[in-house]
Amino acid sequence: DGIRDIGVTGVQTCALPICGEYIAFLTRYNGRYKLYVQAVEGPKVKLLQKGLPNSMLPQDAYNPVFSWDAGGKTLFCFYQYNKKYYILSYDIEKKKKVVVQSNTFSKIIDVQPGIDKSTLLVTAVKTAYSDIYLYNPQTGKINTITDDLWDDKNPAYVNLNGKRGIVFASNRTNRSEEHTSELQS
Repeated sequence: DGIRDIGVTGVQTCALPICGEYIAFLTRYNGRYKLYVQAVEGPKVKLLQKGLPNSMLPQDAYNPVFSWDAGGKTLFCFYQYNKKYYILSYDIEKKKKVVVQSNTFSKIIDVQPGIDKSTLLVTAVKTAYSDIYLYNPQTGKINTITDDLWDDKNPAYVNLNGKRGIVFASNRTNRSEEHTSELQS
C-alpha cells in the first residue's frame, strides 16, 4: 500500500503500540507541539493535545513524552504546563480523554509500556539524577526501580525464557554496581 500523505508535517516522535492498530505522533512547529492519534488503516487524524511554548523556559525536547500502555489501547502523555506536570490518558476504544495533575517528579524524560496494561516505565528526575520508576496511572502508585547516583534511562520490559525484568541504559562504571529488583504484578 505504501505511505499515505495525511497532510501533517514536522513529525518529531511517534509511538506504535504492540497491537499496531493505531499510531500516535507528535509534531513541532515554532516551539508549539501537537499530539495526534490515527488508526493505521484509516485516514482520520485526531488531535489530542496541543501546547504553546513558554517564553520563560527554554524549549524542552523531553516535553511532552508519550507511550501506549502494554495492551495498546490507552495512550499516556506526560506534559508540562506552568511548571506543573500533567498526565493525559486517552482510551482509544471509549474515545475518552482524561487529564490529571502530577507533582511527583521534577522532570520526566521518557515513558514506555510497563509490565502490564496498568503500569508504565517512567524515566524521571526527582532530585539530581534520572532514575527508573514503575508507575500506575490509575492509582498514582510509584515503585522505584533505581534510586542512586547514576543516570538511568531507556527502560524496557523484557520476558526472556519465562524470566521477567526491566533492562535500561546507565552510566554506571562497574558491573558490580548492577541493580536488581523483584518485579511484582
